[in-house]
Amino acid sequence: GEIINDTMPAEGIPAGTYGSFKRSYLPVALKARFIVTDIDTGGFQDNRQVLSGLIDDLRVIKKVPGVSAGRIAAAYTAGSLNKTIKEKWLPVQSDVARWMAHRRLTRRKDNLISGAEAALLKNSMKPGDIMFQRREWFLTNMGIPGFWTHNAIYTGTPGVWDEYFNDEETIKWCRAQGFTDFTALVKALRPNAYEALAGKQRDGEEYSVIEAVEKGVVITPLSKSAAADSLGVLRPRLSRMDTAAMLLKALGYYGLPYDYDFNFLTDSAMVCSEIVFKSLEGKISLPGKTVMGKLLVSPNDIVEHYASLFGSDSPFEFILFLDGYEENGKIVSAGAEEFRISWKRPKWHNVDW
Repeated sequence: GEIINDTMPAEGIPAGTYGSFKRSYLPVALKARFIVTDIDTGGFQDNRQVLSGLIDDLRVIKKVPGVSAGRIAAAYTAGSLNKTIKEKWLPVQSDVARWMAHRRLTRRKDNLISGAEAALLKNSMKPGDIMFQRREWFLTNMGIPGFWTHNAIYTGTPGVWDEYFNDEETIKWCRAQGFTDFTALVKALRPNAYEALAGKQRDGEEYSVIEAVEKGVVITPLSKSAAADSLGVLRPRLSRMDTAAMLLKALGYYGLPYDYDFNFLTDSAMVCSEIVFKSLEGKISLPGKTVMGKLLVSPNDIVEHYASLFGSDSPFEFILFLDGYEENGKIVSAGAEEFRISWKRPKWHNVDW
């Protein structure tokens, strides 16, 4: 491999061409094995500091009984492998990410919070509530920093809006834009999102959540979105008018593709936490982090921010925390103090180190 990877000046072939070709065109399962071998033998040494989080992920996953090397490595090759190593870890790229989104490293298929239990949460939810979700053992957890790996926003439904946004300030705001109420405003300005919210049902349940998944930005039932292994909910401390403006902005992202480049500087594609970040812009400031030269705000970062401002000055109100315990298959209703420190949990907290 080293010999044919050398520079060939006469042919104008630079060093590393063979390796680049190999990783770009071999089938996923095969090219993945090269990557795992490189990690085990100290390859990518120049990027080891950048990739330390991913390397830890891989080594932990390799402890899981019954997980093949090919499957482990396929997770790592979630980038289009003709890019540099720094572009492969985070973000997860589209060629394998869609495959990863439905792959668990265990045989367990059901989430600890069932769809029926998730549907009942609407009694505790209000429009604008932000959900923090974790699903154990999914390959997509790789490369997403921290314990909490997914965000979604509870929009409510047009029927809920008619009552919830009936306050004087919100009605005045809507009328200033030429609409009688918030429902009429969304119907006119966000027609596709309105149709998805007003016209769809799943097993009798209305669609009431917006989130970015591998298919793109979708509107889905609470029973589907909140069916996770752990779930937390925070409510932004906003007036109803500002909540309406937040939702109007979030609904404007409906139908966009998933942002496999994790680029928060553009609005042409979205990731889950990006919808939260941008919908709250100008109302609640969420501190971002620079990862590999890109601005990023992860779901875990938002919980960490909540924890840092815990108390009366917090921009968020704690609503609920359903804490999953995989060892006994149970969900425990935990409090604000437990949720406050949940962001500190190791990503692979279920692994016996």
